[in-house]
Amino acid sequence: MSSAGEMAAQMLRRLREKIESQLSGCKHPPKAYLEMACMDQEGADCGPLLRCTTEALDDMELQKLVISTQQVNISLNIEYAVKGALAFYMVQEQFQKEIVEVGILAWMPFKVWEALQEYDNAVH
Repeated sequence: MSSAGEMAAQMLRRLREKIESQLSGCKHPPKAYLEMACMDQEGADCGPLLRCTTEALDDMELQKLVISTQQVNISLNIEYAVKGALAFYMVQEQFQKEIVEVGILAWMPFKVWEALQEYDNAVH
């Protein structure tokens, strides 16, 4: 006989499959699915949700908007800044350090961008 935990896991799996099946038939089906257990708790890791949301957006400016508002998660800012800038410049098949730097900084929250500009002005 199955344990209650196994039965619950099986029920959740079937429910997820049913929901995914129904959503896949929609005009604009989801690009990804993400389980969000314990998201209501203090200190919950929102990184996977932010990554999934950002990856689902087709427009780079919308991706920048989502990521740049996450000032508390600077590692996500850096990750998407580098991904976005390098992906664009790899297509160009030409690497210009200054242009890549500006592309990366465009993803940063305003305060970071402002601080880096002040630092650059002080150094030069």
